[in-house]
Amino acid sequence: MESMNHLYKTDAVNWSGLAPNDPTIGEWLDICPICDQWDHANATNPINIPIMPTNKKGGVSSHFYRHAWMTKPSGTQIAVIHRKLFDIVSEDFDDDILVGEVYIHGGDRIPDLISLVDRVNLVGRSVYSKSLFRYPGMSSRWAPCHYCGRDLAHRHNEPGYIFTEEYSRKSPRVTWASLLVNQETYAKAHFEDSSKWPKLNVGKVIESDRLLDPFPFPSPIMWDDMVKAMRERGVPFPDRLLDIHHTERPGPWIQQKILELGHKQVLLDTSLSHGLIDPDTLNNMIFYLRVRALFEQKVAERIDHWDDVQLRSFLIEYHEASGSLGSYFPV
Repeated sequence: MESMNHLYKTDAVNWSGLAPNDPTIGEWLDICPICDQWDHANATNPINIPIMPTNKKGGVSSHFYRHAWMTKPSGTQIAVIHRKLFDIVSEDFDDDILVGEVYIHGGDRIPDLISLVDRVNLVGRSVYSKSLFRYPGMSSRWAPCHYCGRDLAHRHNEPGYIFTEEYSRKSPRVTWASLLVNQETYAKAHFEDSSKWPKLNVGKVIESDRLLDPFPFPSPIMWDDMVKAMRERGVPFPDRLLDIHHTERPGPWIQQKILELGHKQVLLDTSLSHGLIDPDTLNNMIFYLRVRALFEQKVAERIDHWDDVQLRSFLIEYHEASGSLGSYFPV
């Protein structure tokens, strides 16, 4: 399903000319045009979702949503729930779940679909593992958004585990395009019965009364707040250089960082040659290792006597010597 995303993206409203008089929900919720994160607590009213027609008659065939128990239509950050699922779990919702409608753009409401906004925005924590740093070419999780400065780890907040203090209220929570429910709600709905819930994907999330990752509680949304919280705990979290491509317009957050710290402390110099590794991946490797060294004793013993220049040289040599087939760093 595709939504009328010009109602949600500020830039799209300005470019499209399709709805110049519509209130821009993107500004209201402070939706970032780059990373799509937004401030859930700003939502004070339900948000109705307009869906593009799927046929020439201007309708939406039920074929597209009959098993769409929880989903996010393309182009919007607002979750949609099927009425059958809603009717089972809605009595357990608290006041922070805002319930709206889904309708065909220029047409009628779709009775079987309901929009949900969760003002709580539960943090999607992951159990700490070195596998989190397995692919240094995938840098989006461990970086700030250059436009708004939010921690990109929060962008897709499906929880790997639940920290009890962050889930003190046991009512259902919307997490990205899923619904988190407690055991009582799960048993009442009989979600294990595939005849009642065809094509429903169900997974279990562990709950822990202690943190299983090294990141602060409460978990900050902004990257600067996360780094500050770590350093206040005595954890010397490393600086993060960013690679802003020539096709990207530097966002206000990184422009402010450049004013405060200077280009060399914020932006990666991509003109330097680094052997067979592209500069951004090499930068990620060094950053990943510095983070791992904070929490993994073996890595700390291996690299703590090297500065970044020595570490960079070793990584280039190892990468070339292994024919790019080894792990990115031999611990």
